[in-house]
Amino acid sequence: MPFGLLKQGAACLFLGLCACASAQTSLDHEILARGSAPGDSGAGERFEVIETRPELHALYEEIFAGRLPPPPVPDVDFSRSLVLFVAMAQQPTAGYRVEMDPPVFRNGVLRSRVTFHDPPEGEPRATVLTRPFAVMKVNRPSGAEKVLFVDQAGNRLARIPLEQ
Repeated sequence: MPFGLLKQGAACLFLGLCACASAQTSLDHEILARGSAPGDSGAGERFEVIETRPELHALYEEIFAGRLPPPPVPDVDFSRSLVLFVAMAQQPTAGYRVEMDPPVFRNGVLRSRVTFHDPPEGEPRATVLTRPFAVMKVNRPSGAEKVLFVDQAGNRLARIPLEQ
């Protein structure tokens, strides 16, 4: 009898885990670029979803302006993927950075958690205007309708509808 209860408990646990997994799906992703762009490209935070190769080329020209040689634009199959771009507001010194957690997909919404990091206290840093950014390629899930960028507390930073 105890073995039968153990089997039932294991079956319930398995079904519960399967239900959770179907409710929210982690997506394959790849960080394409991370760094600091020149600080003169706007003052506020910026959130974008790149869905075409020309848009990606334009973004790379902007964020790598002045870098010689510029890195090659990654080859992205936009029929299967999309690219997320996040930039901090202009910063007065070096040392700031942007991180994006692996995105998750649920109910038509691709959700990406974003963290903005300040430089460590007490460390020397160059006085130069910067615009920290991160660029992430994500597998485009079937049925995706929008991208939601959120902070660590889950508060909405930006909501961007996807082209169908």
